[in-house]
Amino acid sequence: MRTILTNLDFQDAMIIKDIPDKVPAAEGIIELSLESRLKGIYGQQKAYILDGMYVERNKVLLPKDTSVYVRKESPHLELHLELSGYTSFSPKGKTADSVRIPHASGLLLYLPELEGQLNFAKNDTRESLEVEFSEEYFTSIFSGDLETLGPFGKAIFNQEPIFQSNQGVRLSPQILQIVVDIQTCKYHSLLKKIYLESKIRELLVVFISQNQKLEIEQTGKRWSKADIEKLYAARELVAKNIGSPYSIVELSKQVGLNDFKLKKGFKELFGTTIFGYINELRMAEAKLLLIDPAHSIADIAYRVGFKNPQHFTAAFKKQYGILPKDIRMNR
Repeated sequence: MRTILTNLDFQDAMIIKDIPDKVPAAEGIIELSLESRLKGIYGQQKAYILDGMYVERNKVLLPKDTSVYVRKESPHLELHLELSGYTSFSPKGKTADSVRIPHASGLLLYLPELEGQLNFAKNDTRESLEVEFSEEYFTSIFSGDLETLGPFGKAIFNQEPIFQSNQGVRLSPQILQIVVDIQTCKYHSLLKKIYLESKIRELLVVFISQNQKLEIEQTGKRWSKADIEKLYAARELVAKNIGSPYSIVELSKQVGLNDFKLKKGFKELFGTTIFGYINELRMAEAKLLLIDPAHSIADIAYRVGFKNPQHFTAAFKKQYGILPKDIRMNR
């Protein structure tokens, strides 16, 4: 699997990723740690190559909005989780099919031909977890029965492009816990391979089931296409401004919905209130930051929008049932 990325600001700057479909290592896993520095853009990548899977954790400092042209010389099947930041993708020559993946949301996608433009919003630190599957391995997970995935499985079988939700599915606490488990895996060699494979399969199952449940819940909702687009725009604005959130009145003006319709539609479409969603995003980001001992608990509290660390500690315990310091004691 070869992927070529070109930064549109610096046409001569290219990244070529060659990923083997089979892992020759006796233990069945290859681990890579990479760093890149380019015109103020600093990135760290931790990657695992397993048979039929490529898992990459990205952490990139983006001092400005950045665009990258990407091309892959084989079909692309990926589960993309945007842990912190914002990404959009426009396939070549098909701007109507553009997709947006806001902060703390994910997307499952299949493209027989991957070529187009990736856009990343300015961010102190953008973080993502990306899992690429070979078609053979992905199909084997479902015992060769892709029909269980409905339209998504049918598209893979027919080699047709498909995005499971063009706006991204918000990441549940269960999904974020699996991400933390993947990041903090302490096993080595064969045990690490077995552990990561099981966690990625769990991640895939939970993500797909969450998305299917959301599709069922939204089937009976009577919202116009224009209103749904405005509600997704509201969610995107909320996700980009969790440190200094909009008031309901401000958000209503920004997206062009009255406050009653905004609050009611947001709850029905996304299964949570606007302020509940803000709290979920803050707690999710805090949980990921707690893994890094370089950040004090007080610093994390301020970073996710709390002026008082004690208020942050109380909110974190209410969300996850444990104190922030317990996360570090268990790692």
